[in-house]
Formats: sequence, C-alpha cells, structure tokens
Amino acid sequence: MIFKAVKESSFSLLMVVLMLTAIPRAVSQSKSVSVNIPALLLGCYNIEPSFMVSGKVSLHAPVSWSPHTFKNNIRIKHVIVMAGARWWKWHGYSGLFTGGYLAYSKYNISPGKYRYEGNAKGLTITAGYAKMLSRSWNIEMQAGLFAGAAKHDKFEKKMCGDYLDSTSQIVILPSGISVSLVYLF
Repeated sequence: MIFKAVKESSFSLLMVVLMLTAIPRAVSQSKSVSVNIPALLLGCYNIEPSFMVSGKVSLHAPVSWSPHTFKNNIRIKHVIVMAGARWWKWHGYSGLFTGGYLAYSKYNISPGKYRYEGNAKGLTITAGYAKMLSRSWNIEMQAGLFAGAAKHDKFEKKMCGDYLDSTSQIVILPSGISVSLVYLF
C-alpha cells in the first residue's frame, strides 16, 4: 500500500514539474509556487504559492493534504492550511529567511496503539535558506516550530474502534520541515 502511495506521489511530482516548465518565463520573479519533495514522495500532496509584496517580504499560503489509510487501519490523514509571511535577509527568494504563519490542521492519525481525530490551530515560526539554481528555479530548505491548541478524540486503533476520550491541550511541535523545489515567475 505504501508503494502505491509513493508511485502516485512520484507521478504527481512529475506532473507538477511538467506543468511548471510549460509556464512562460516572466520578466521578473515576483511570484513562486513550490512543492515539498520529501513530503510528496511519502504521499503528502502539497503546494505553496507565494508573491513578493516588497523587496524583502513575501506572502505565502501553503496547503498540504494526505488522504491515506494503510493496512491494519494505520492512518496518516490530514489537511493543513497556512497563511503567512517571510522576511528575506538579502532579497526575495534568495538566501536566508525567517517566517511566521497562522496554521490550521484537521487530522486523523494512528501513530501507535490509538487513533486520534481532531484539529489544531496556532502559529508556526520558520527559518530557512533558498538557493538559486537558475533564473526560474530554486531549492529551499526550511524548518520550523508550531505552537498552538490541539483538540482531538482518542479511539482504539482497530477499524471502528471504540471511543476512549477527548483531549484539549497546548502543543509545541516541530513543523515546516521541508526541502522544496521552487518555480519563480
């Protein structure tokens, strides 16, 4: 099952790259669209459009979706939407950057003995580096930290498992870890 997800993700990555190379080259790079390659290869569909609002500030709207249920009711399902900004140390889409995002996630996961279904909302702070590969292509590395409120229901892991309890908590988690291929236009 996991090989099917990797195969579908590889095909999705190929389609994204082909579509992006078909976009005509623009005069200036004031917009971008990126894909987190490791996440895509693991079956997490994602895209991050952005645009510059000044020489050193860009606005970003990443979206991530994972619809997978595997053998033995192992679930890795989520939808994550974020909206935020980056400040670029040198100039837009090049070099070091820091960012802040408002984030919302709806999830249904079973990482161990139990299944958790709920949502989280909060703030993500990131830092990273963008390396220019050509006039239209970048590679970005980024890592971040999420702080927010999570509320979920806990179930037995088996299919249609019994409800066990509900939890609301403040969480601080790693977030935004990515290596992204970026097309600039």
